Amino acid sequence: MPRLFVAFNLPRVVTRRLTRSQPPPLPGIRLIPPEQMHVTLHFIGDAELAPILKALREIDYQAFTVSIENLGHFKTAGGGAIIWAGIQRSPEVSGLYAAVGKKLTELGIKTETKPYKPHITLARCGPAVRSLIPEFLSMHDALLIPNIPVIAFSLYSSDLSKGAPEYKQECRYLLKASQTKSPD
Repeated sequence: MPRLFVAFNLPRVVTRRLTRSQPPPLPGIRLIPPEQMHVTLHFIGDAELAPILKALREIDYQAFTVSIENLGHFKTAGGGAIIWAGIQRSPEVSGLYAAVGKKLTELGIKTETKPYKPHITLARCGPAVRSLIPEFLSMHDALLIPNIPVIAFSLYSSDLSKGAPEYKQECRYLLKASQTKSPD
């Protein structure tokens, strides 16, 4: 069974801009390549692909825009940390998160119980470099990229066999058209 998650992508112009907010590539820091930057809606884990593909097709949701604001970090279980760019809270992001969660729950898939904090992972840091994060964030945390169009979400599989995850888009689901235009 593949390891699955649902996410929406960002236009290339935005991911290129986000690379300027990444920490320097020091030993112990793994930078996320721009083509792998995304906003996870739900992590599913190992699951059968076919029923999820079908259920997500039933989501009827309007395209919208998001804004990226500020940088922060989460500590990881292994003593490291993740540096992220935050997504400004909005009813549209929360609504899409809820719509995807409802479909997954209907399939019997358990969804996350912690509050949803939409973000884009920029770097994974090992324990040896975690002490450098506060200084980096104090110099780089002011970030604002407004009005980013979200016109689709996707189901991805994740392959961990080569060390760093490799993502494969299994299916892309277009949101209902709106006045939003994509800058890619």
